[in-house]
Amino acid sequence: MKTVKTNTGIRLWNHILYKASLVALTVALFTCLTGCGGDGADDPQPQPGDDLPTLAELQAEVVEKISNITWSASSITRESVNVADDFANFSLSFGNGTYSSQNGAHVWASSGTWTWVSGKSDQFLRDDNVVIDLKVETNKLTLSFELQEDVFSTGKSKTVTSSFVFVLVK
Repeated sequence: MKTVKTNTGIRLWNHILYKASLVALTVALFTCLTGCGGDGADDPQPQPGDDLPTLAELQAEVVEKISNITWSASSITRESVNVADDFANFSLSFGNGTYSSQNGAHVWASSGTWTWVSGKSDQFLRDDNVVIDLKVETNKLTLSFELQEDVFSTGKSKTVTSSFVFVLVK
């Protein structure tokens, strides 16, 4: 009988150790998963009172980056097809609310005005009601827009909307 009690005691002790190790492993795993980042706690978050730029400041920064520079075409696509040959020696310059272009074909008037789309610092509206999306990088300006064009075919004309992307460099 003593042998049975000893075996039962060892089994009980092994069972307790097994359960304790499972609990310890679960706690360790939980601690690792919840403490290993991903919650953004270390990422700086804007706080009330931080000096975040206003929309007007963001717009002014964009105007400063694109103005008084003659931008030349790096690539020009219409419906994802290269049409740079149609815009030989194309250039575009911006001022605060104005633009001027050379060799803009029917897409860019030789000069015109623009205003910001309400609430945006990455979209402007040309005076011909074309909304332009812009992306400013260090030495590159990307302008994307849709333009309604009259297309003539077999003696008839129709209006189609074409997507243009102008990638310009300083």
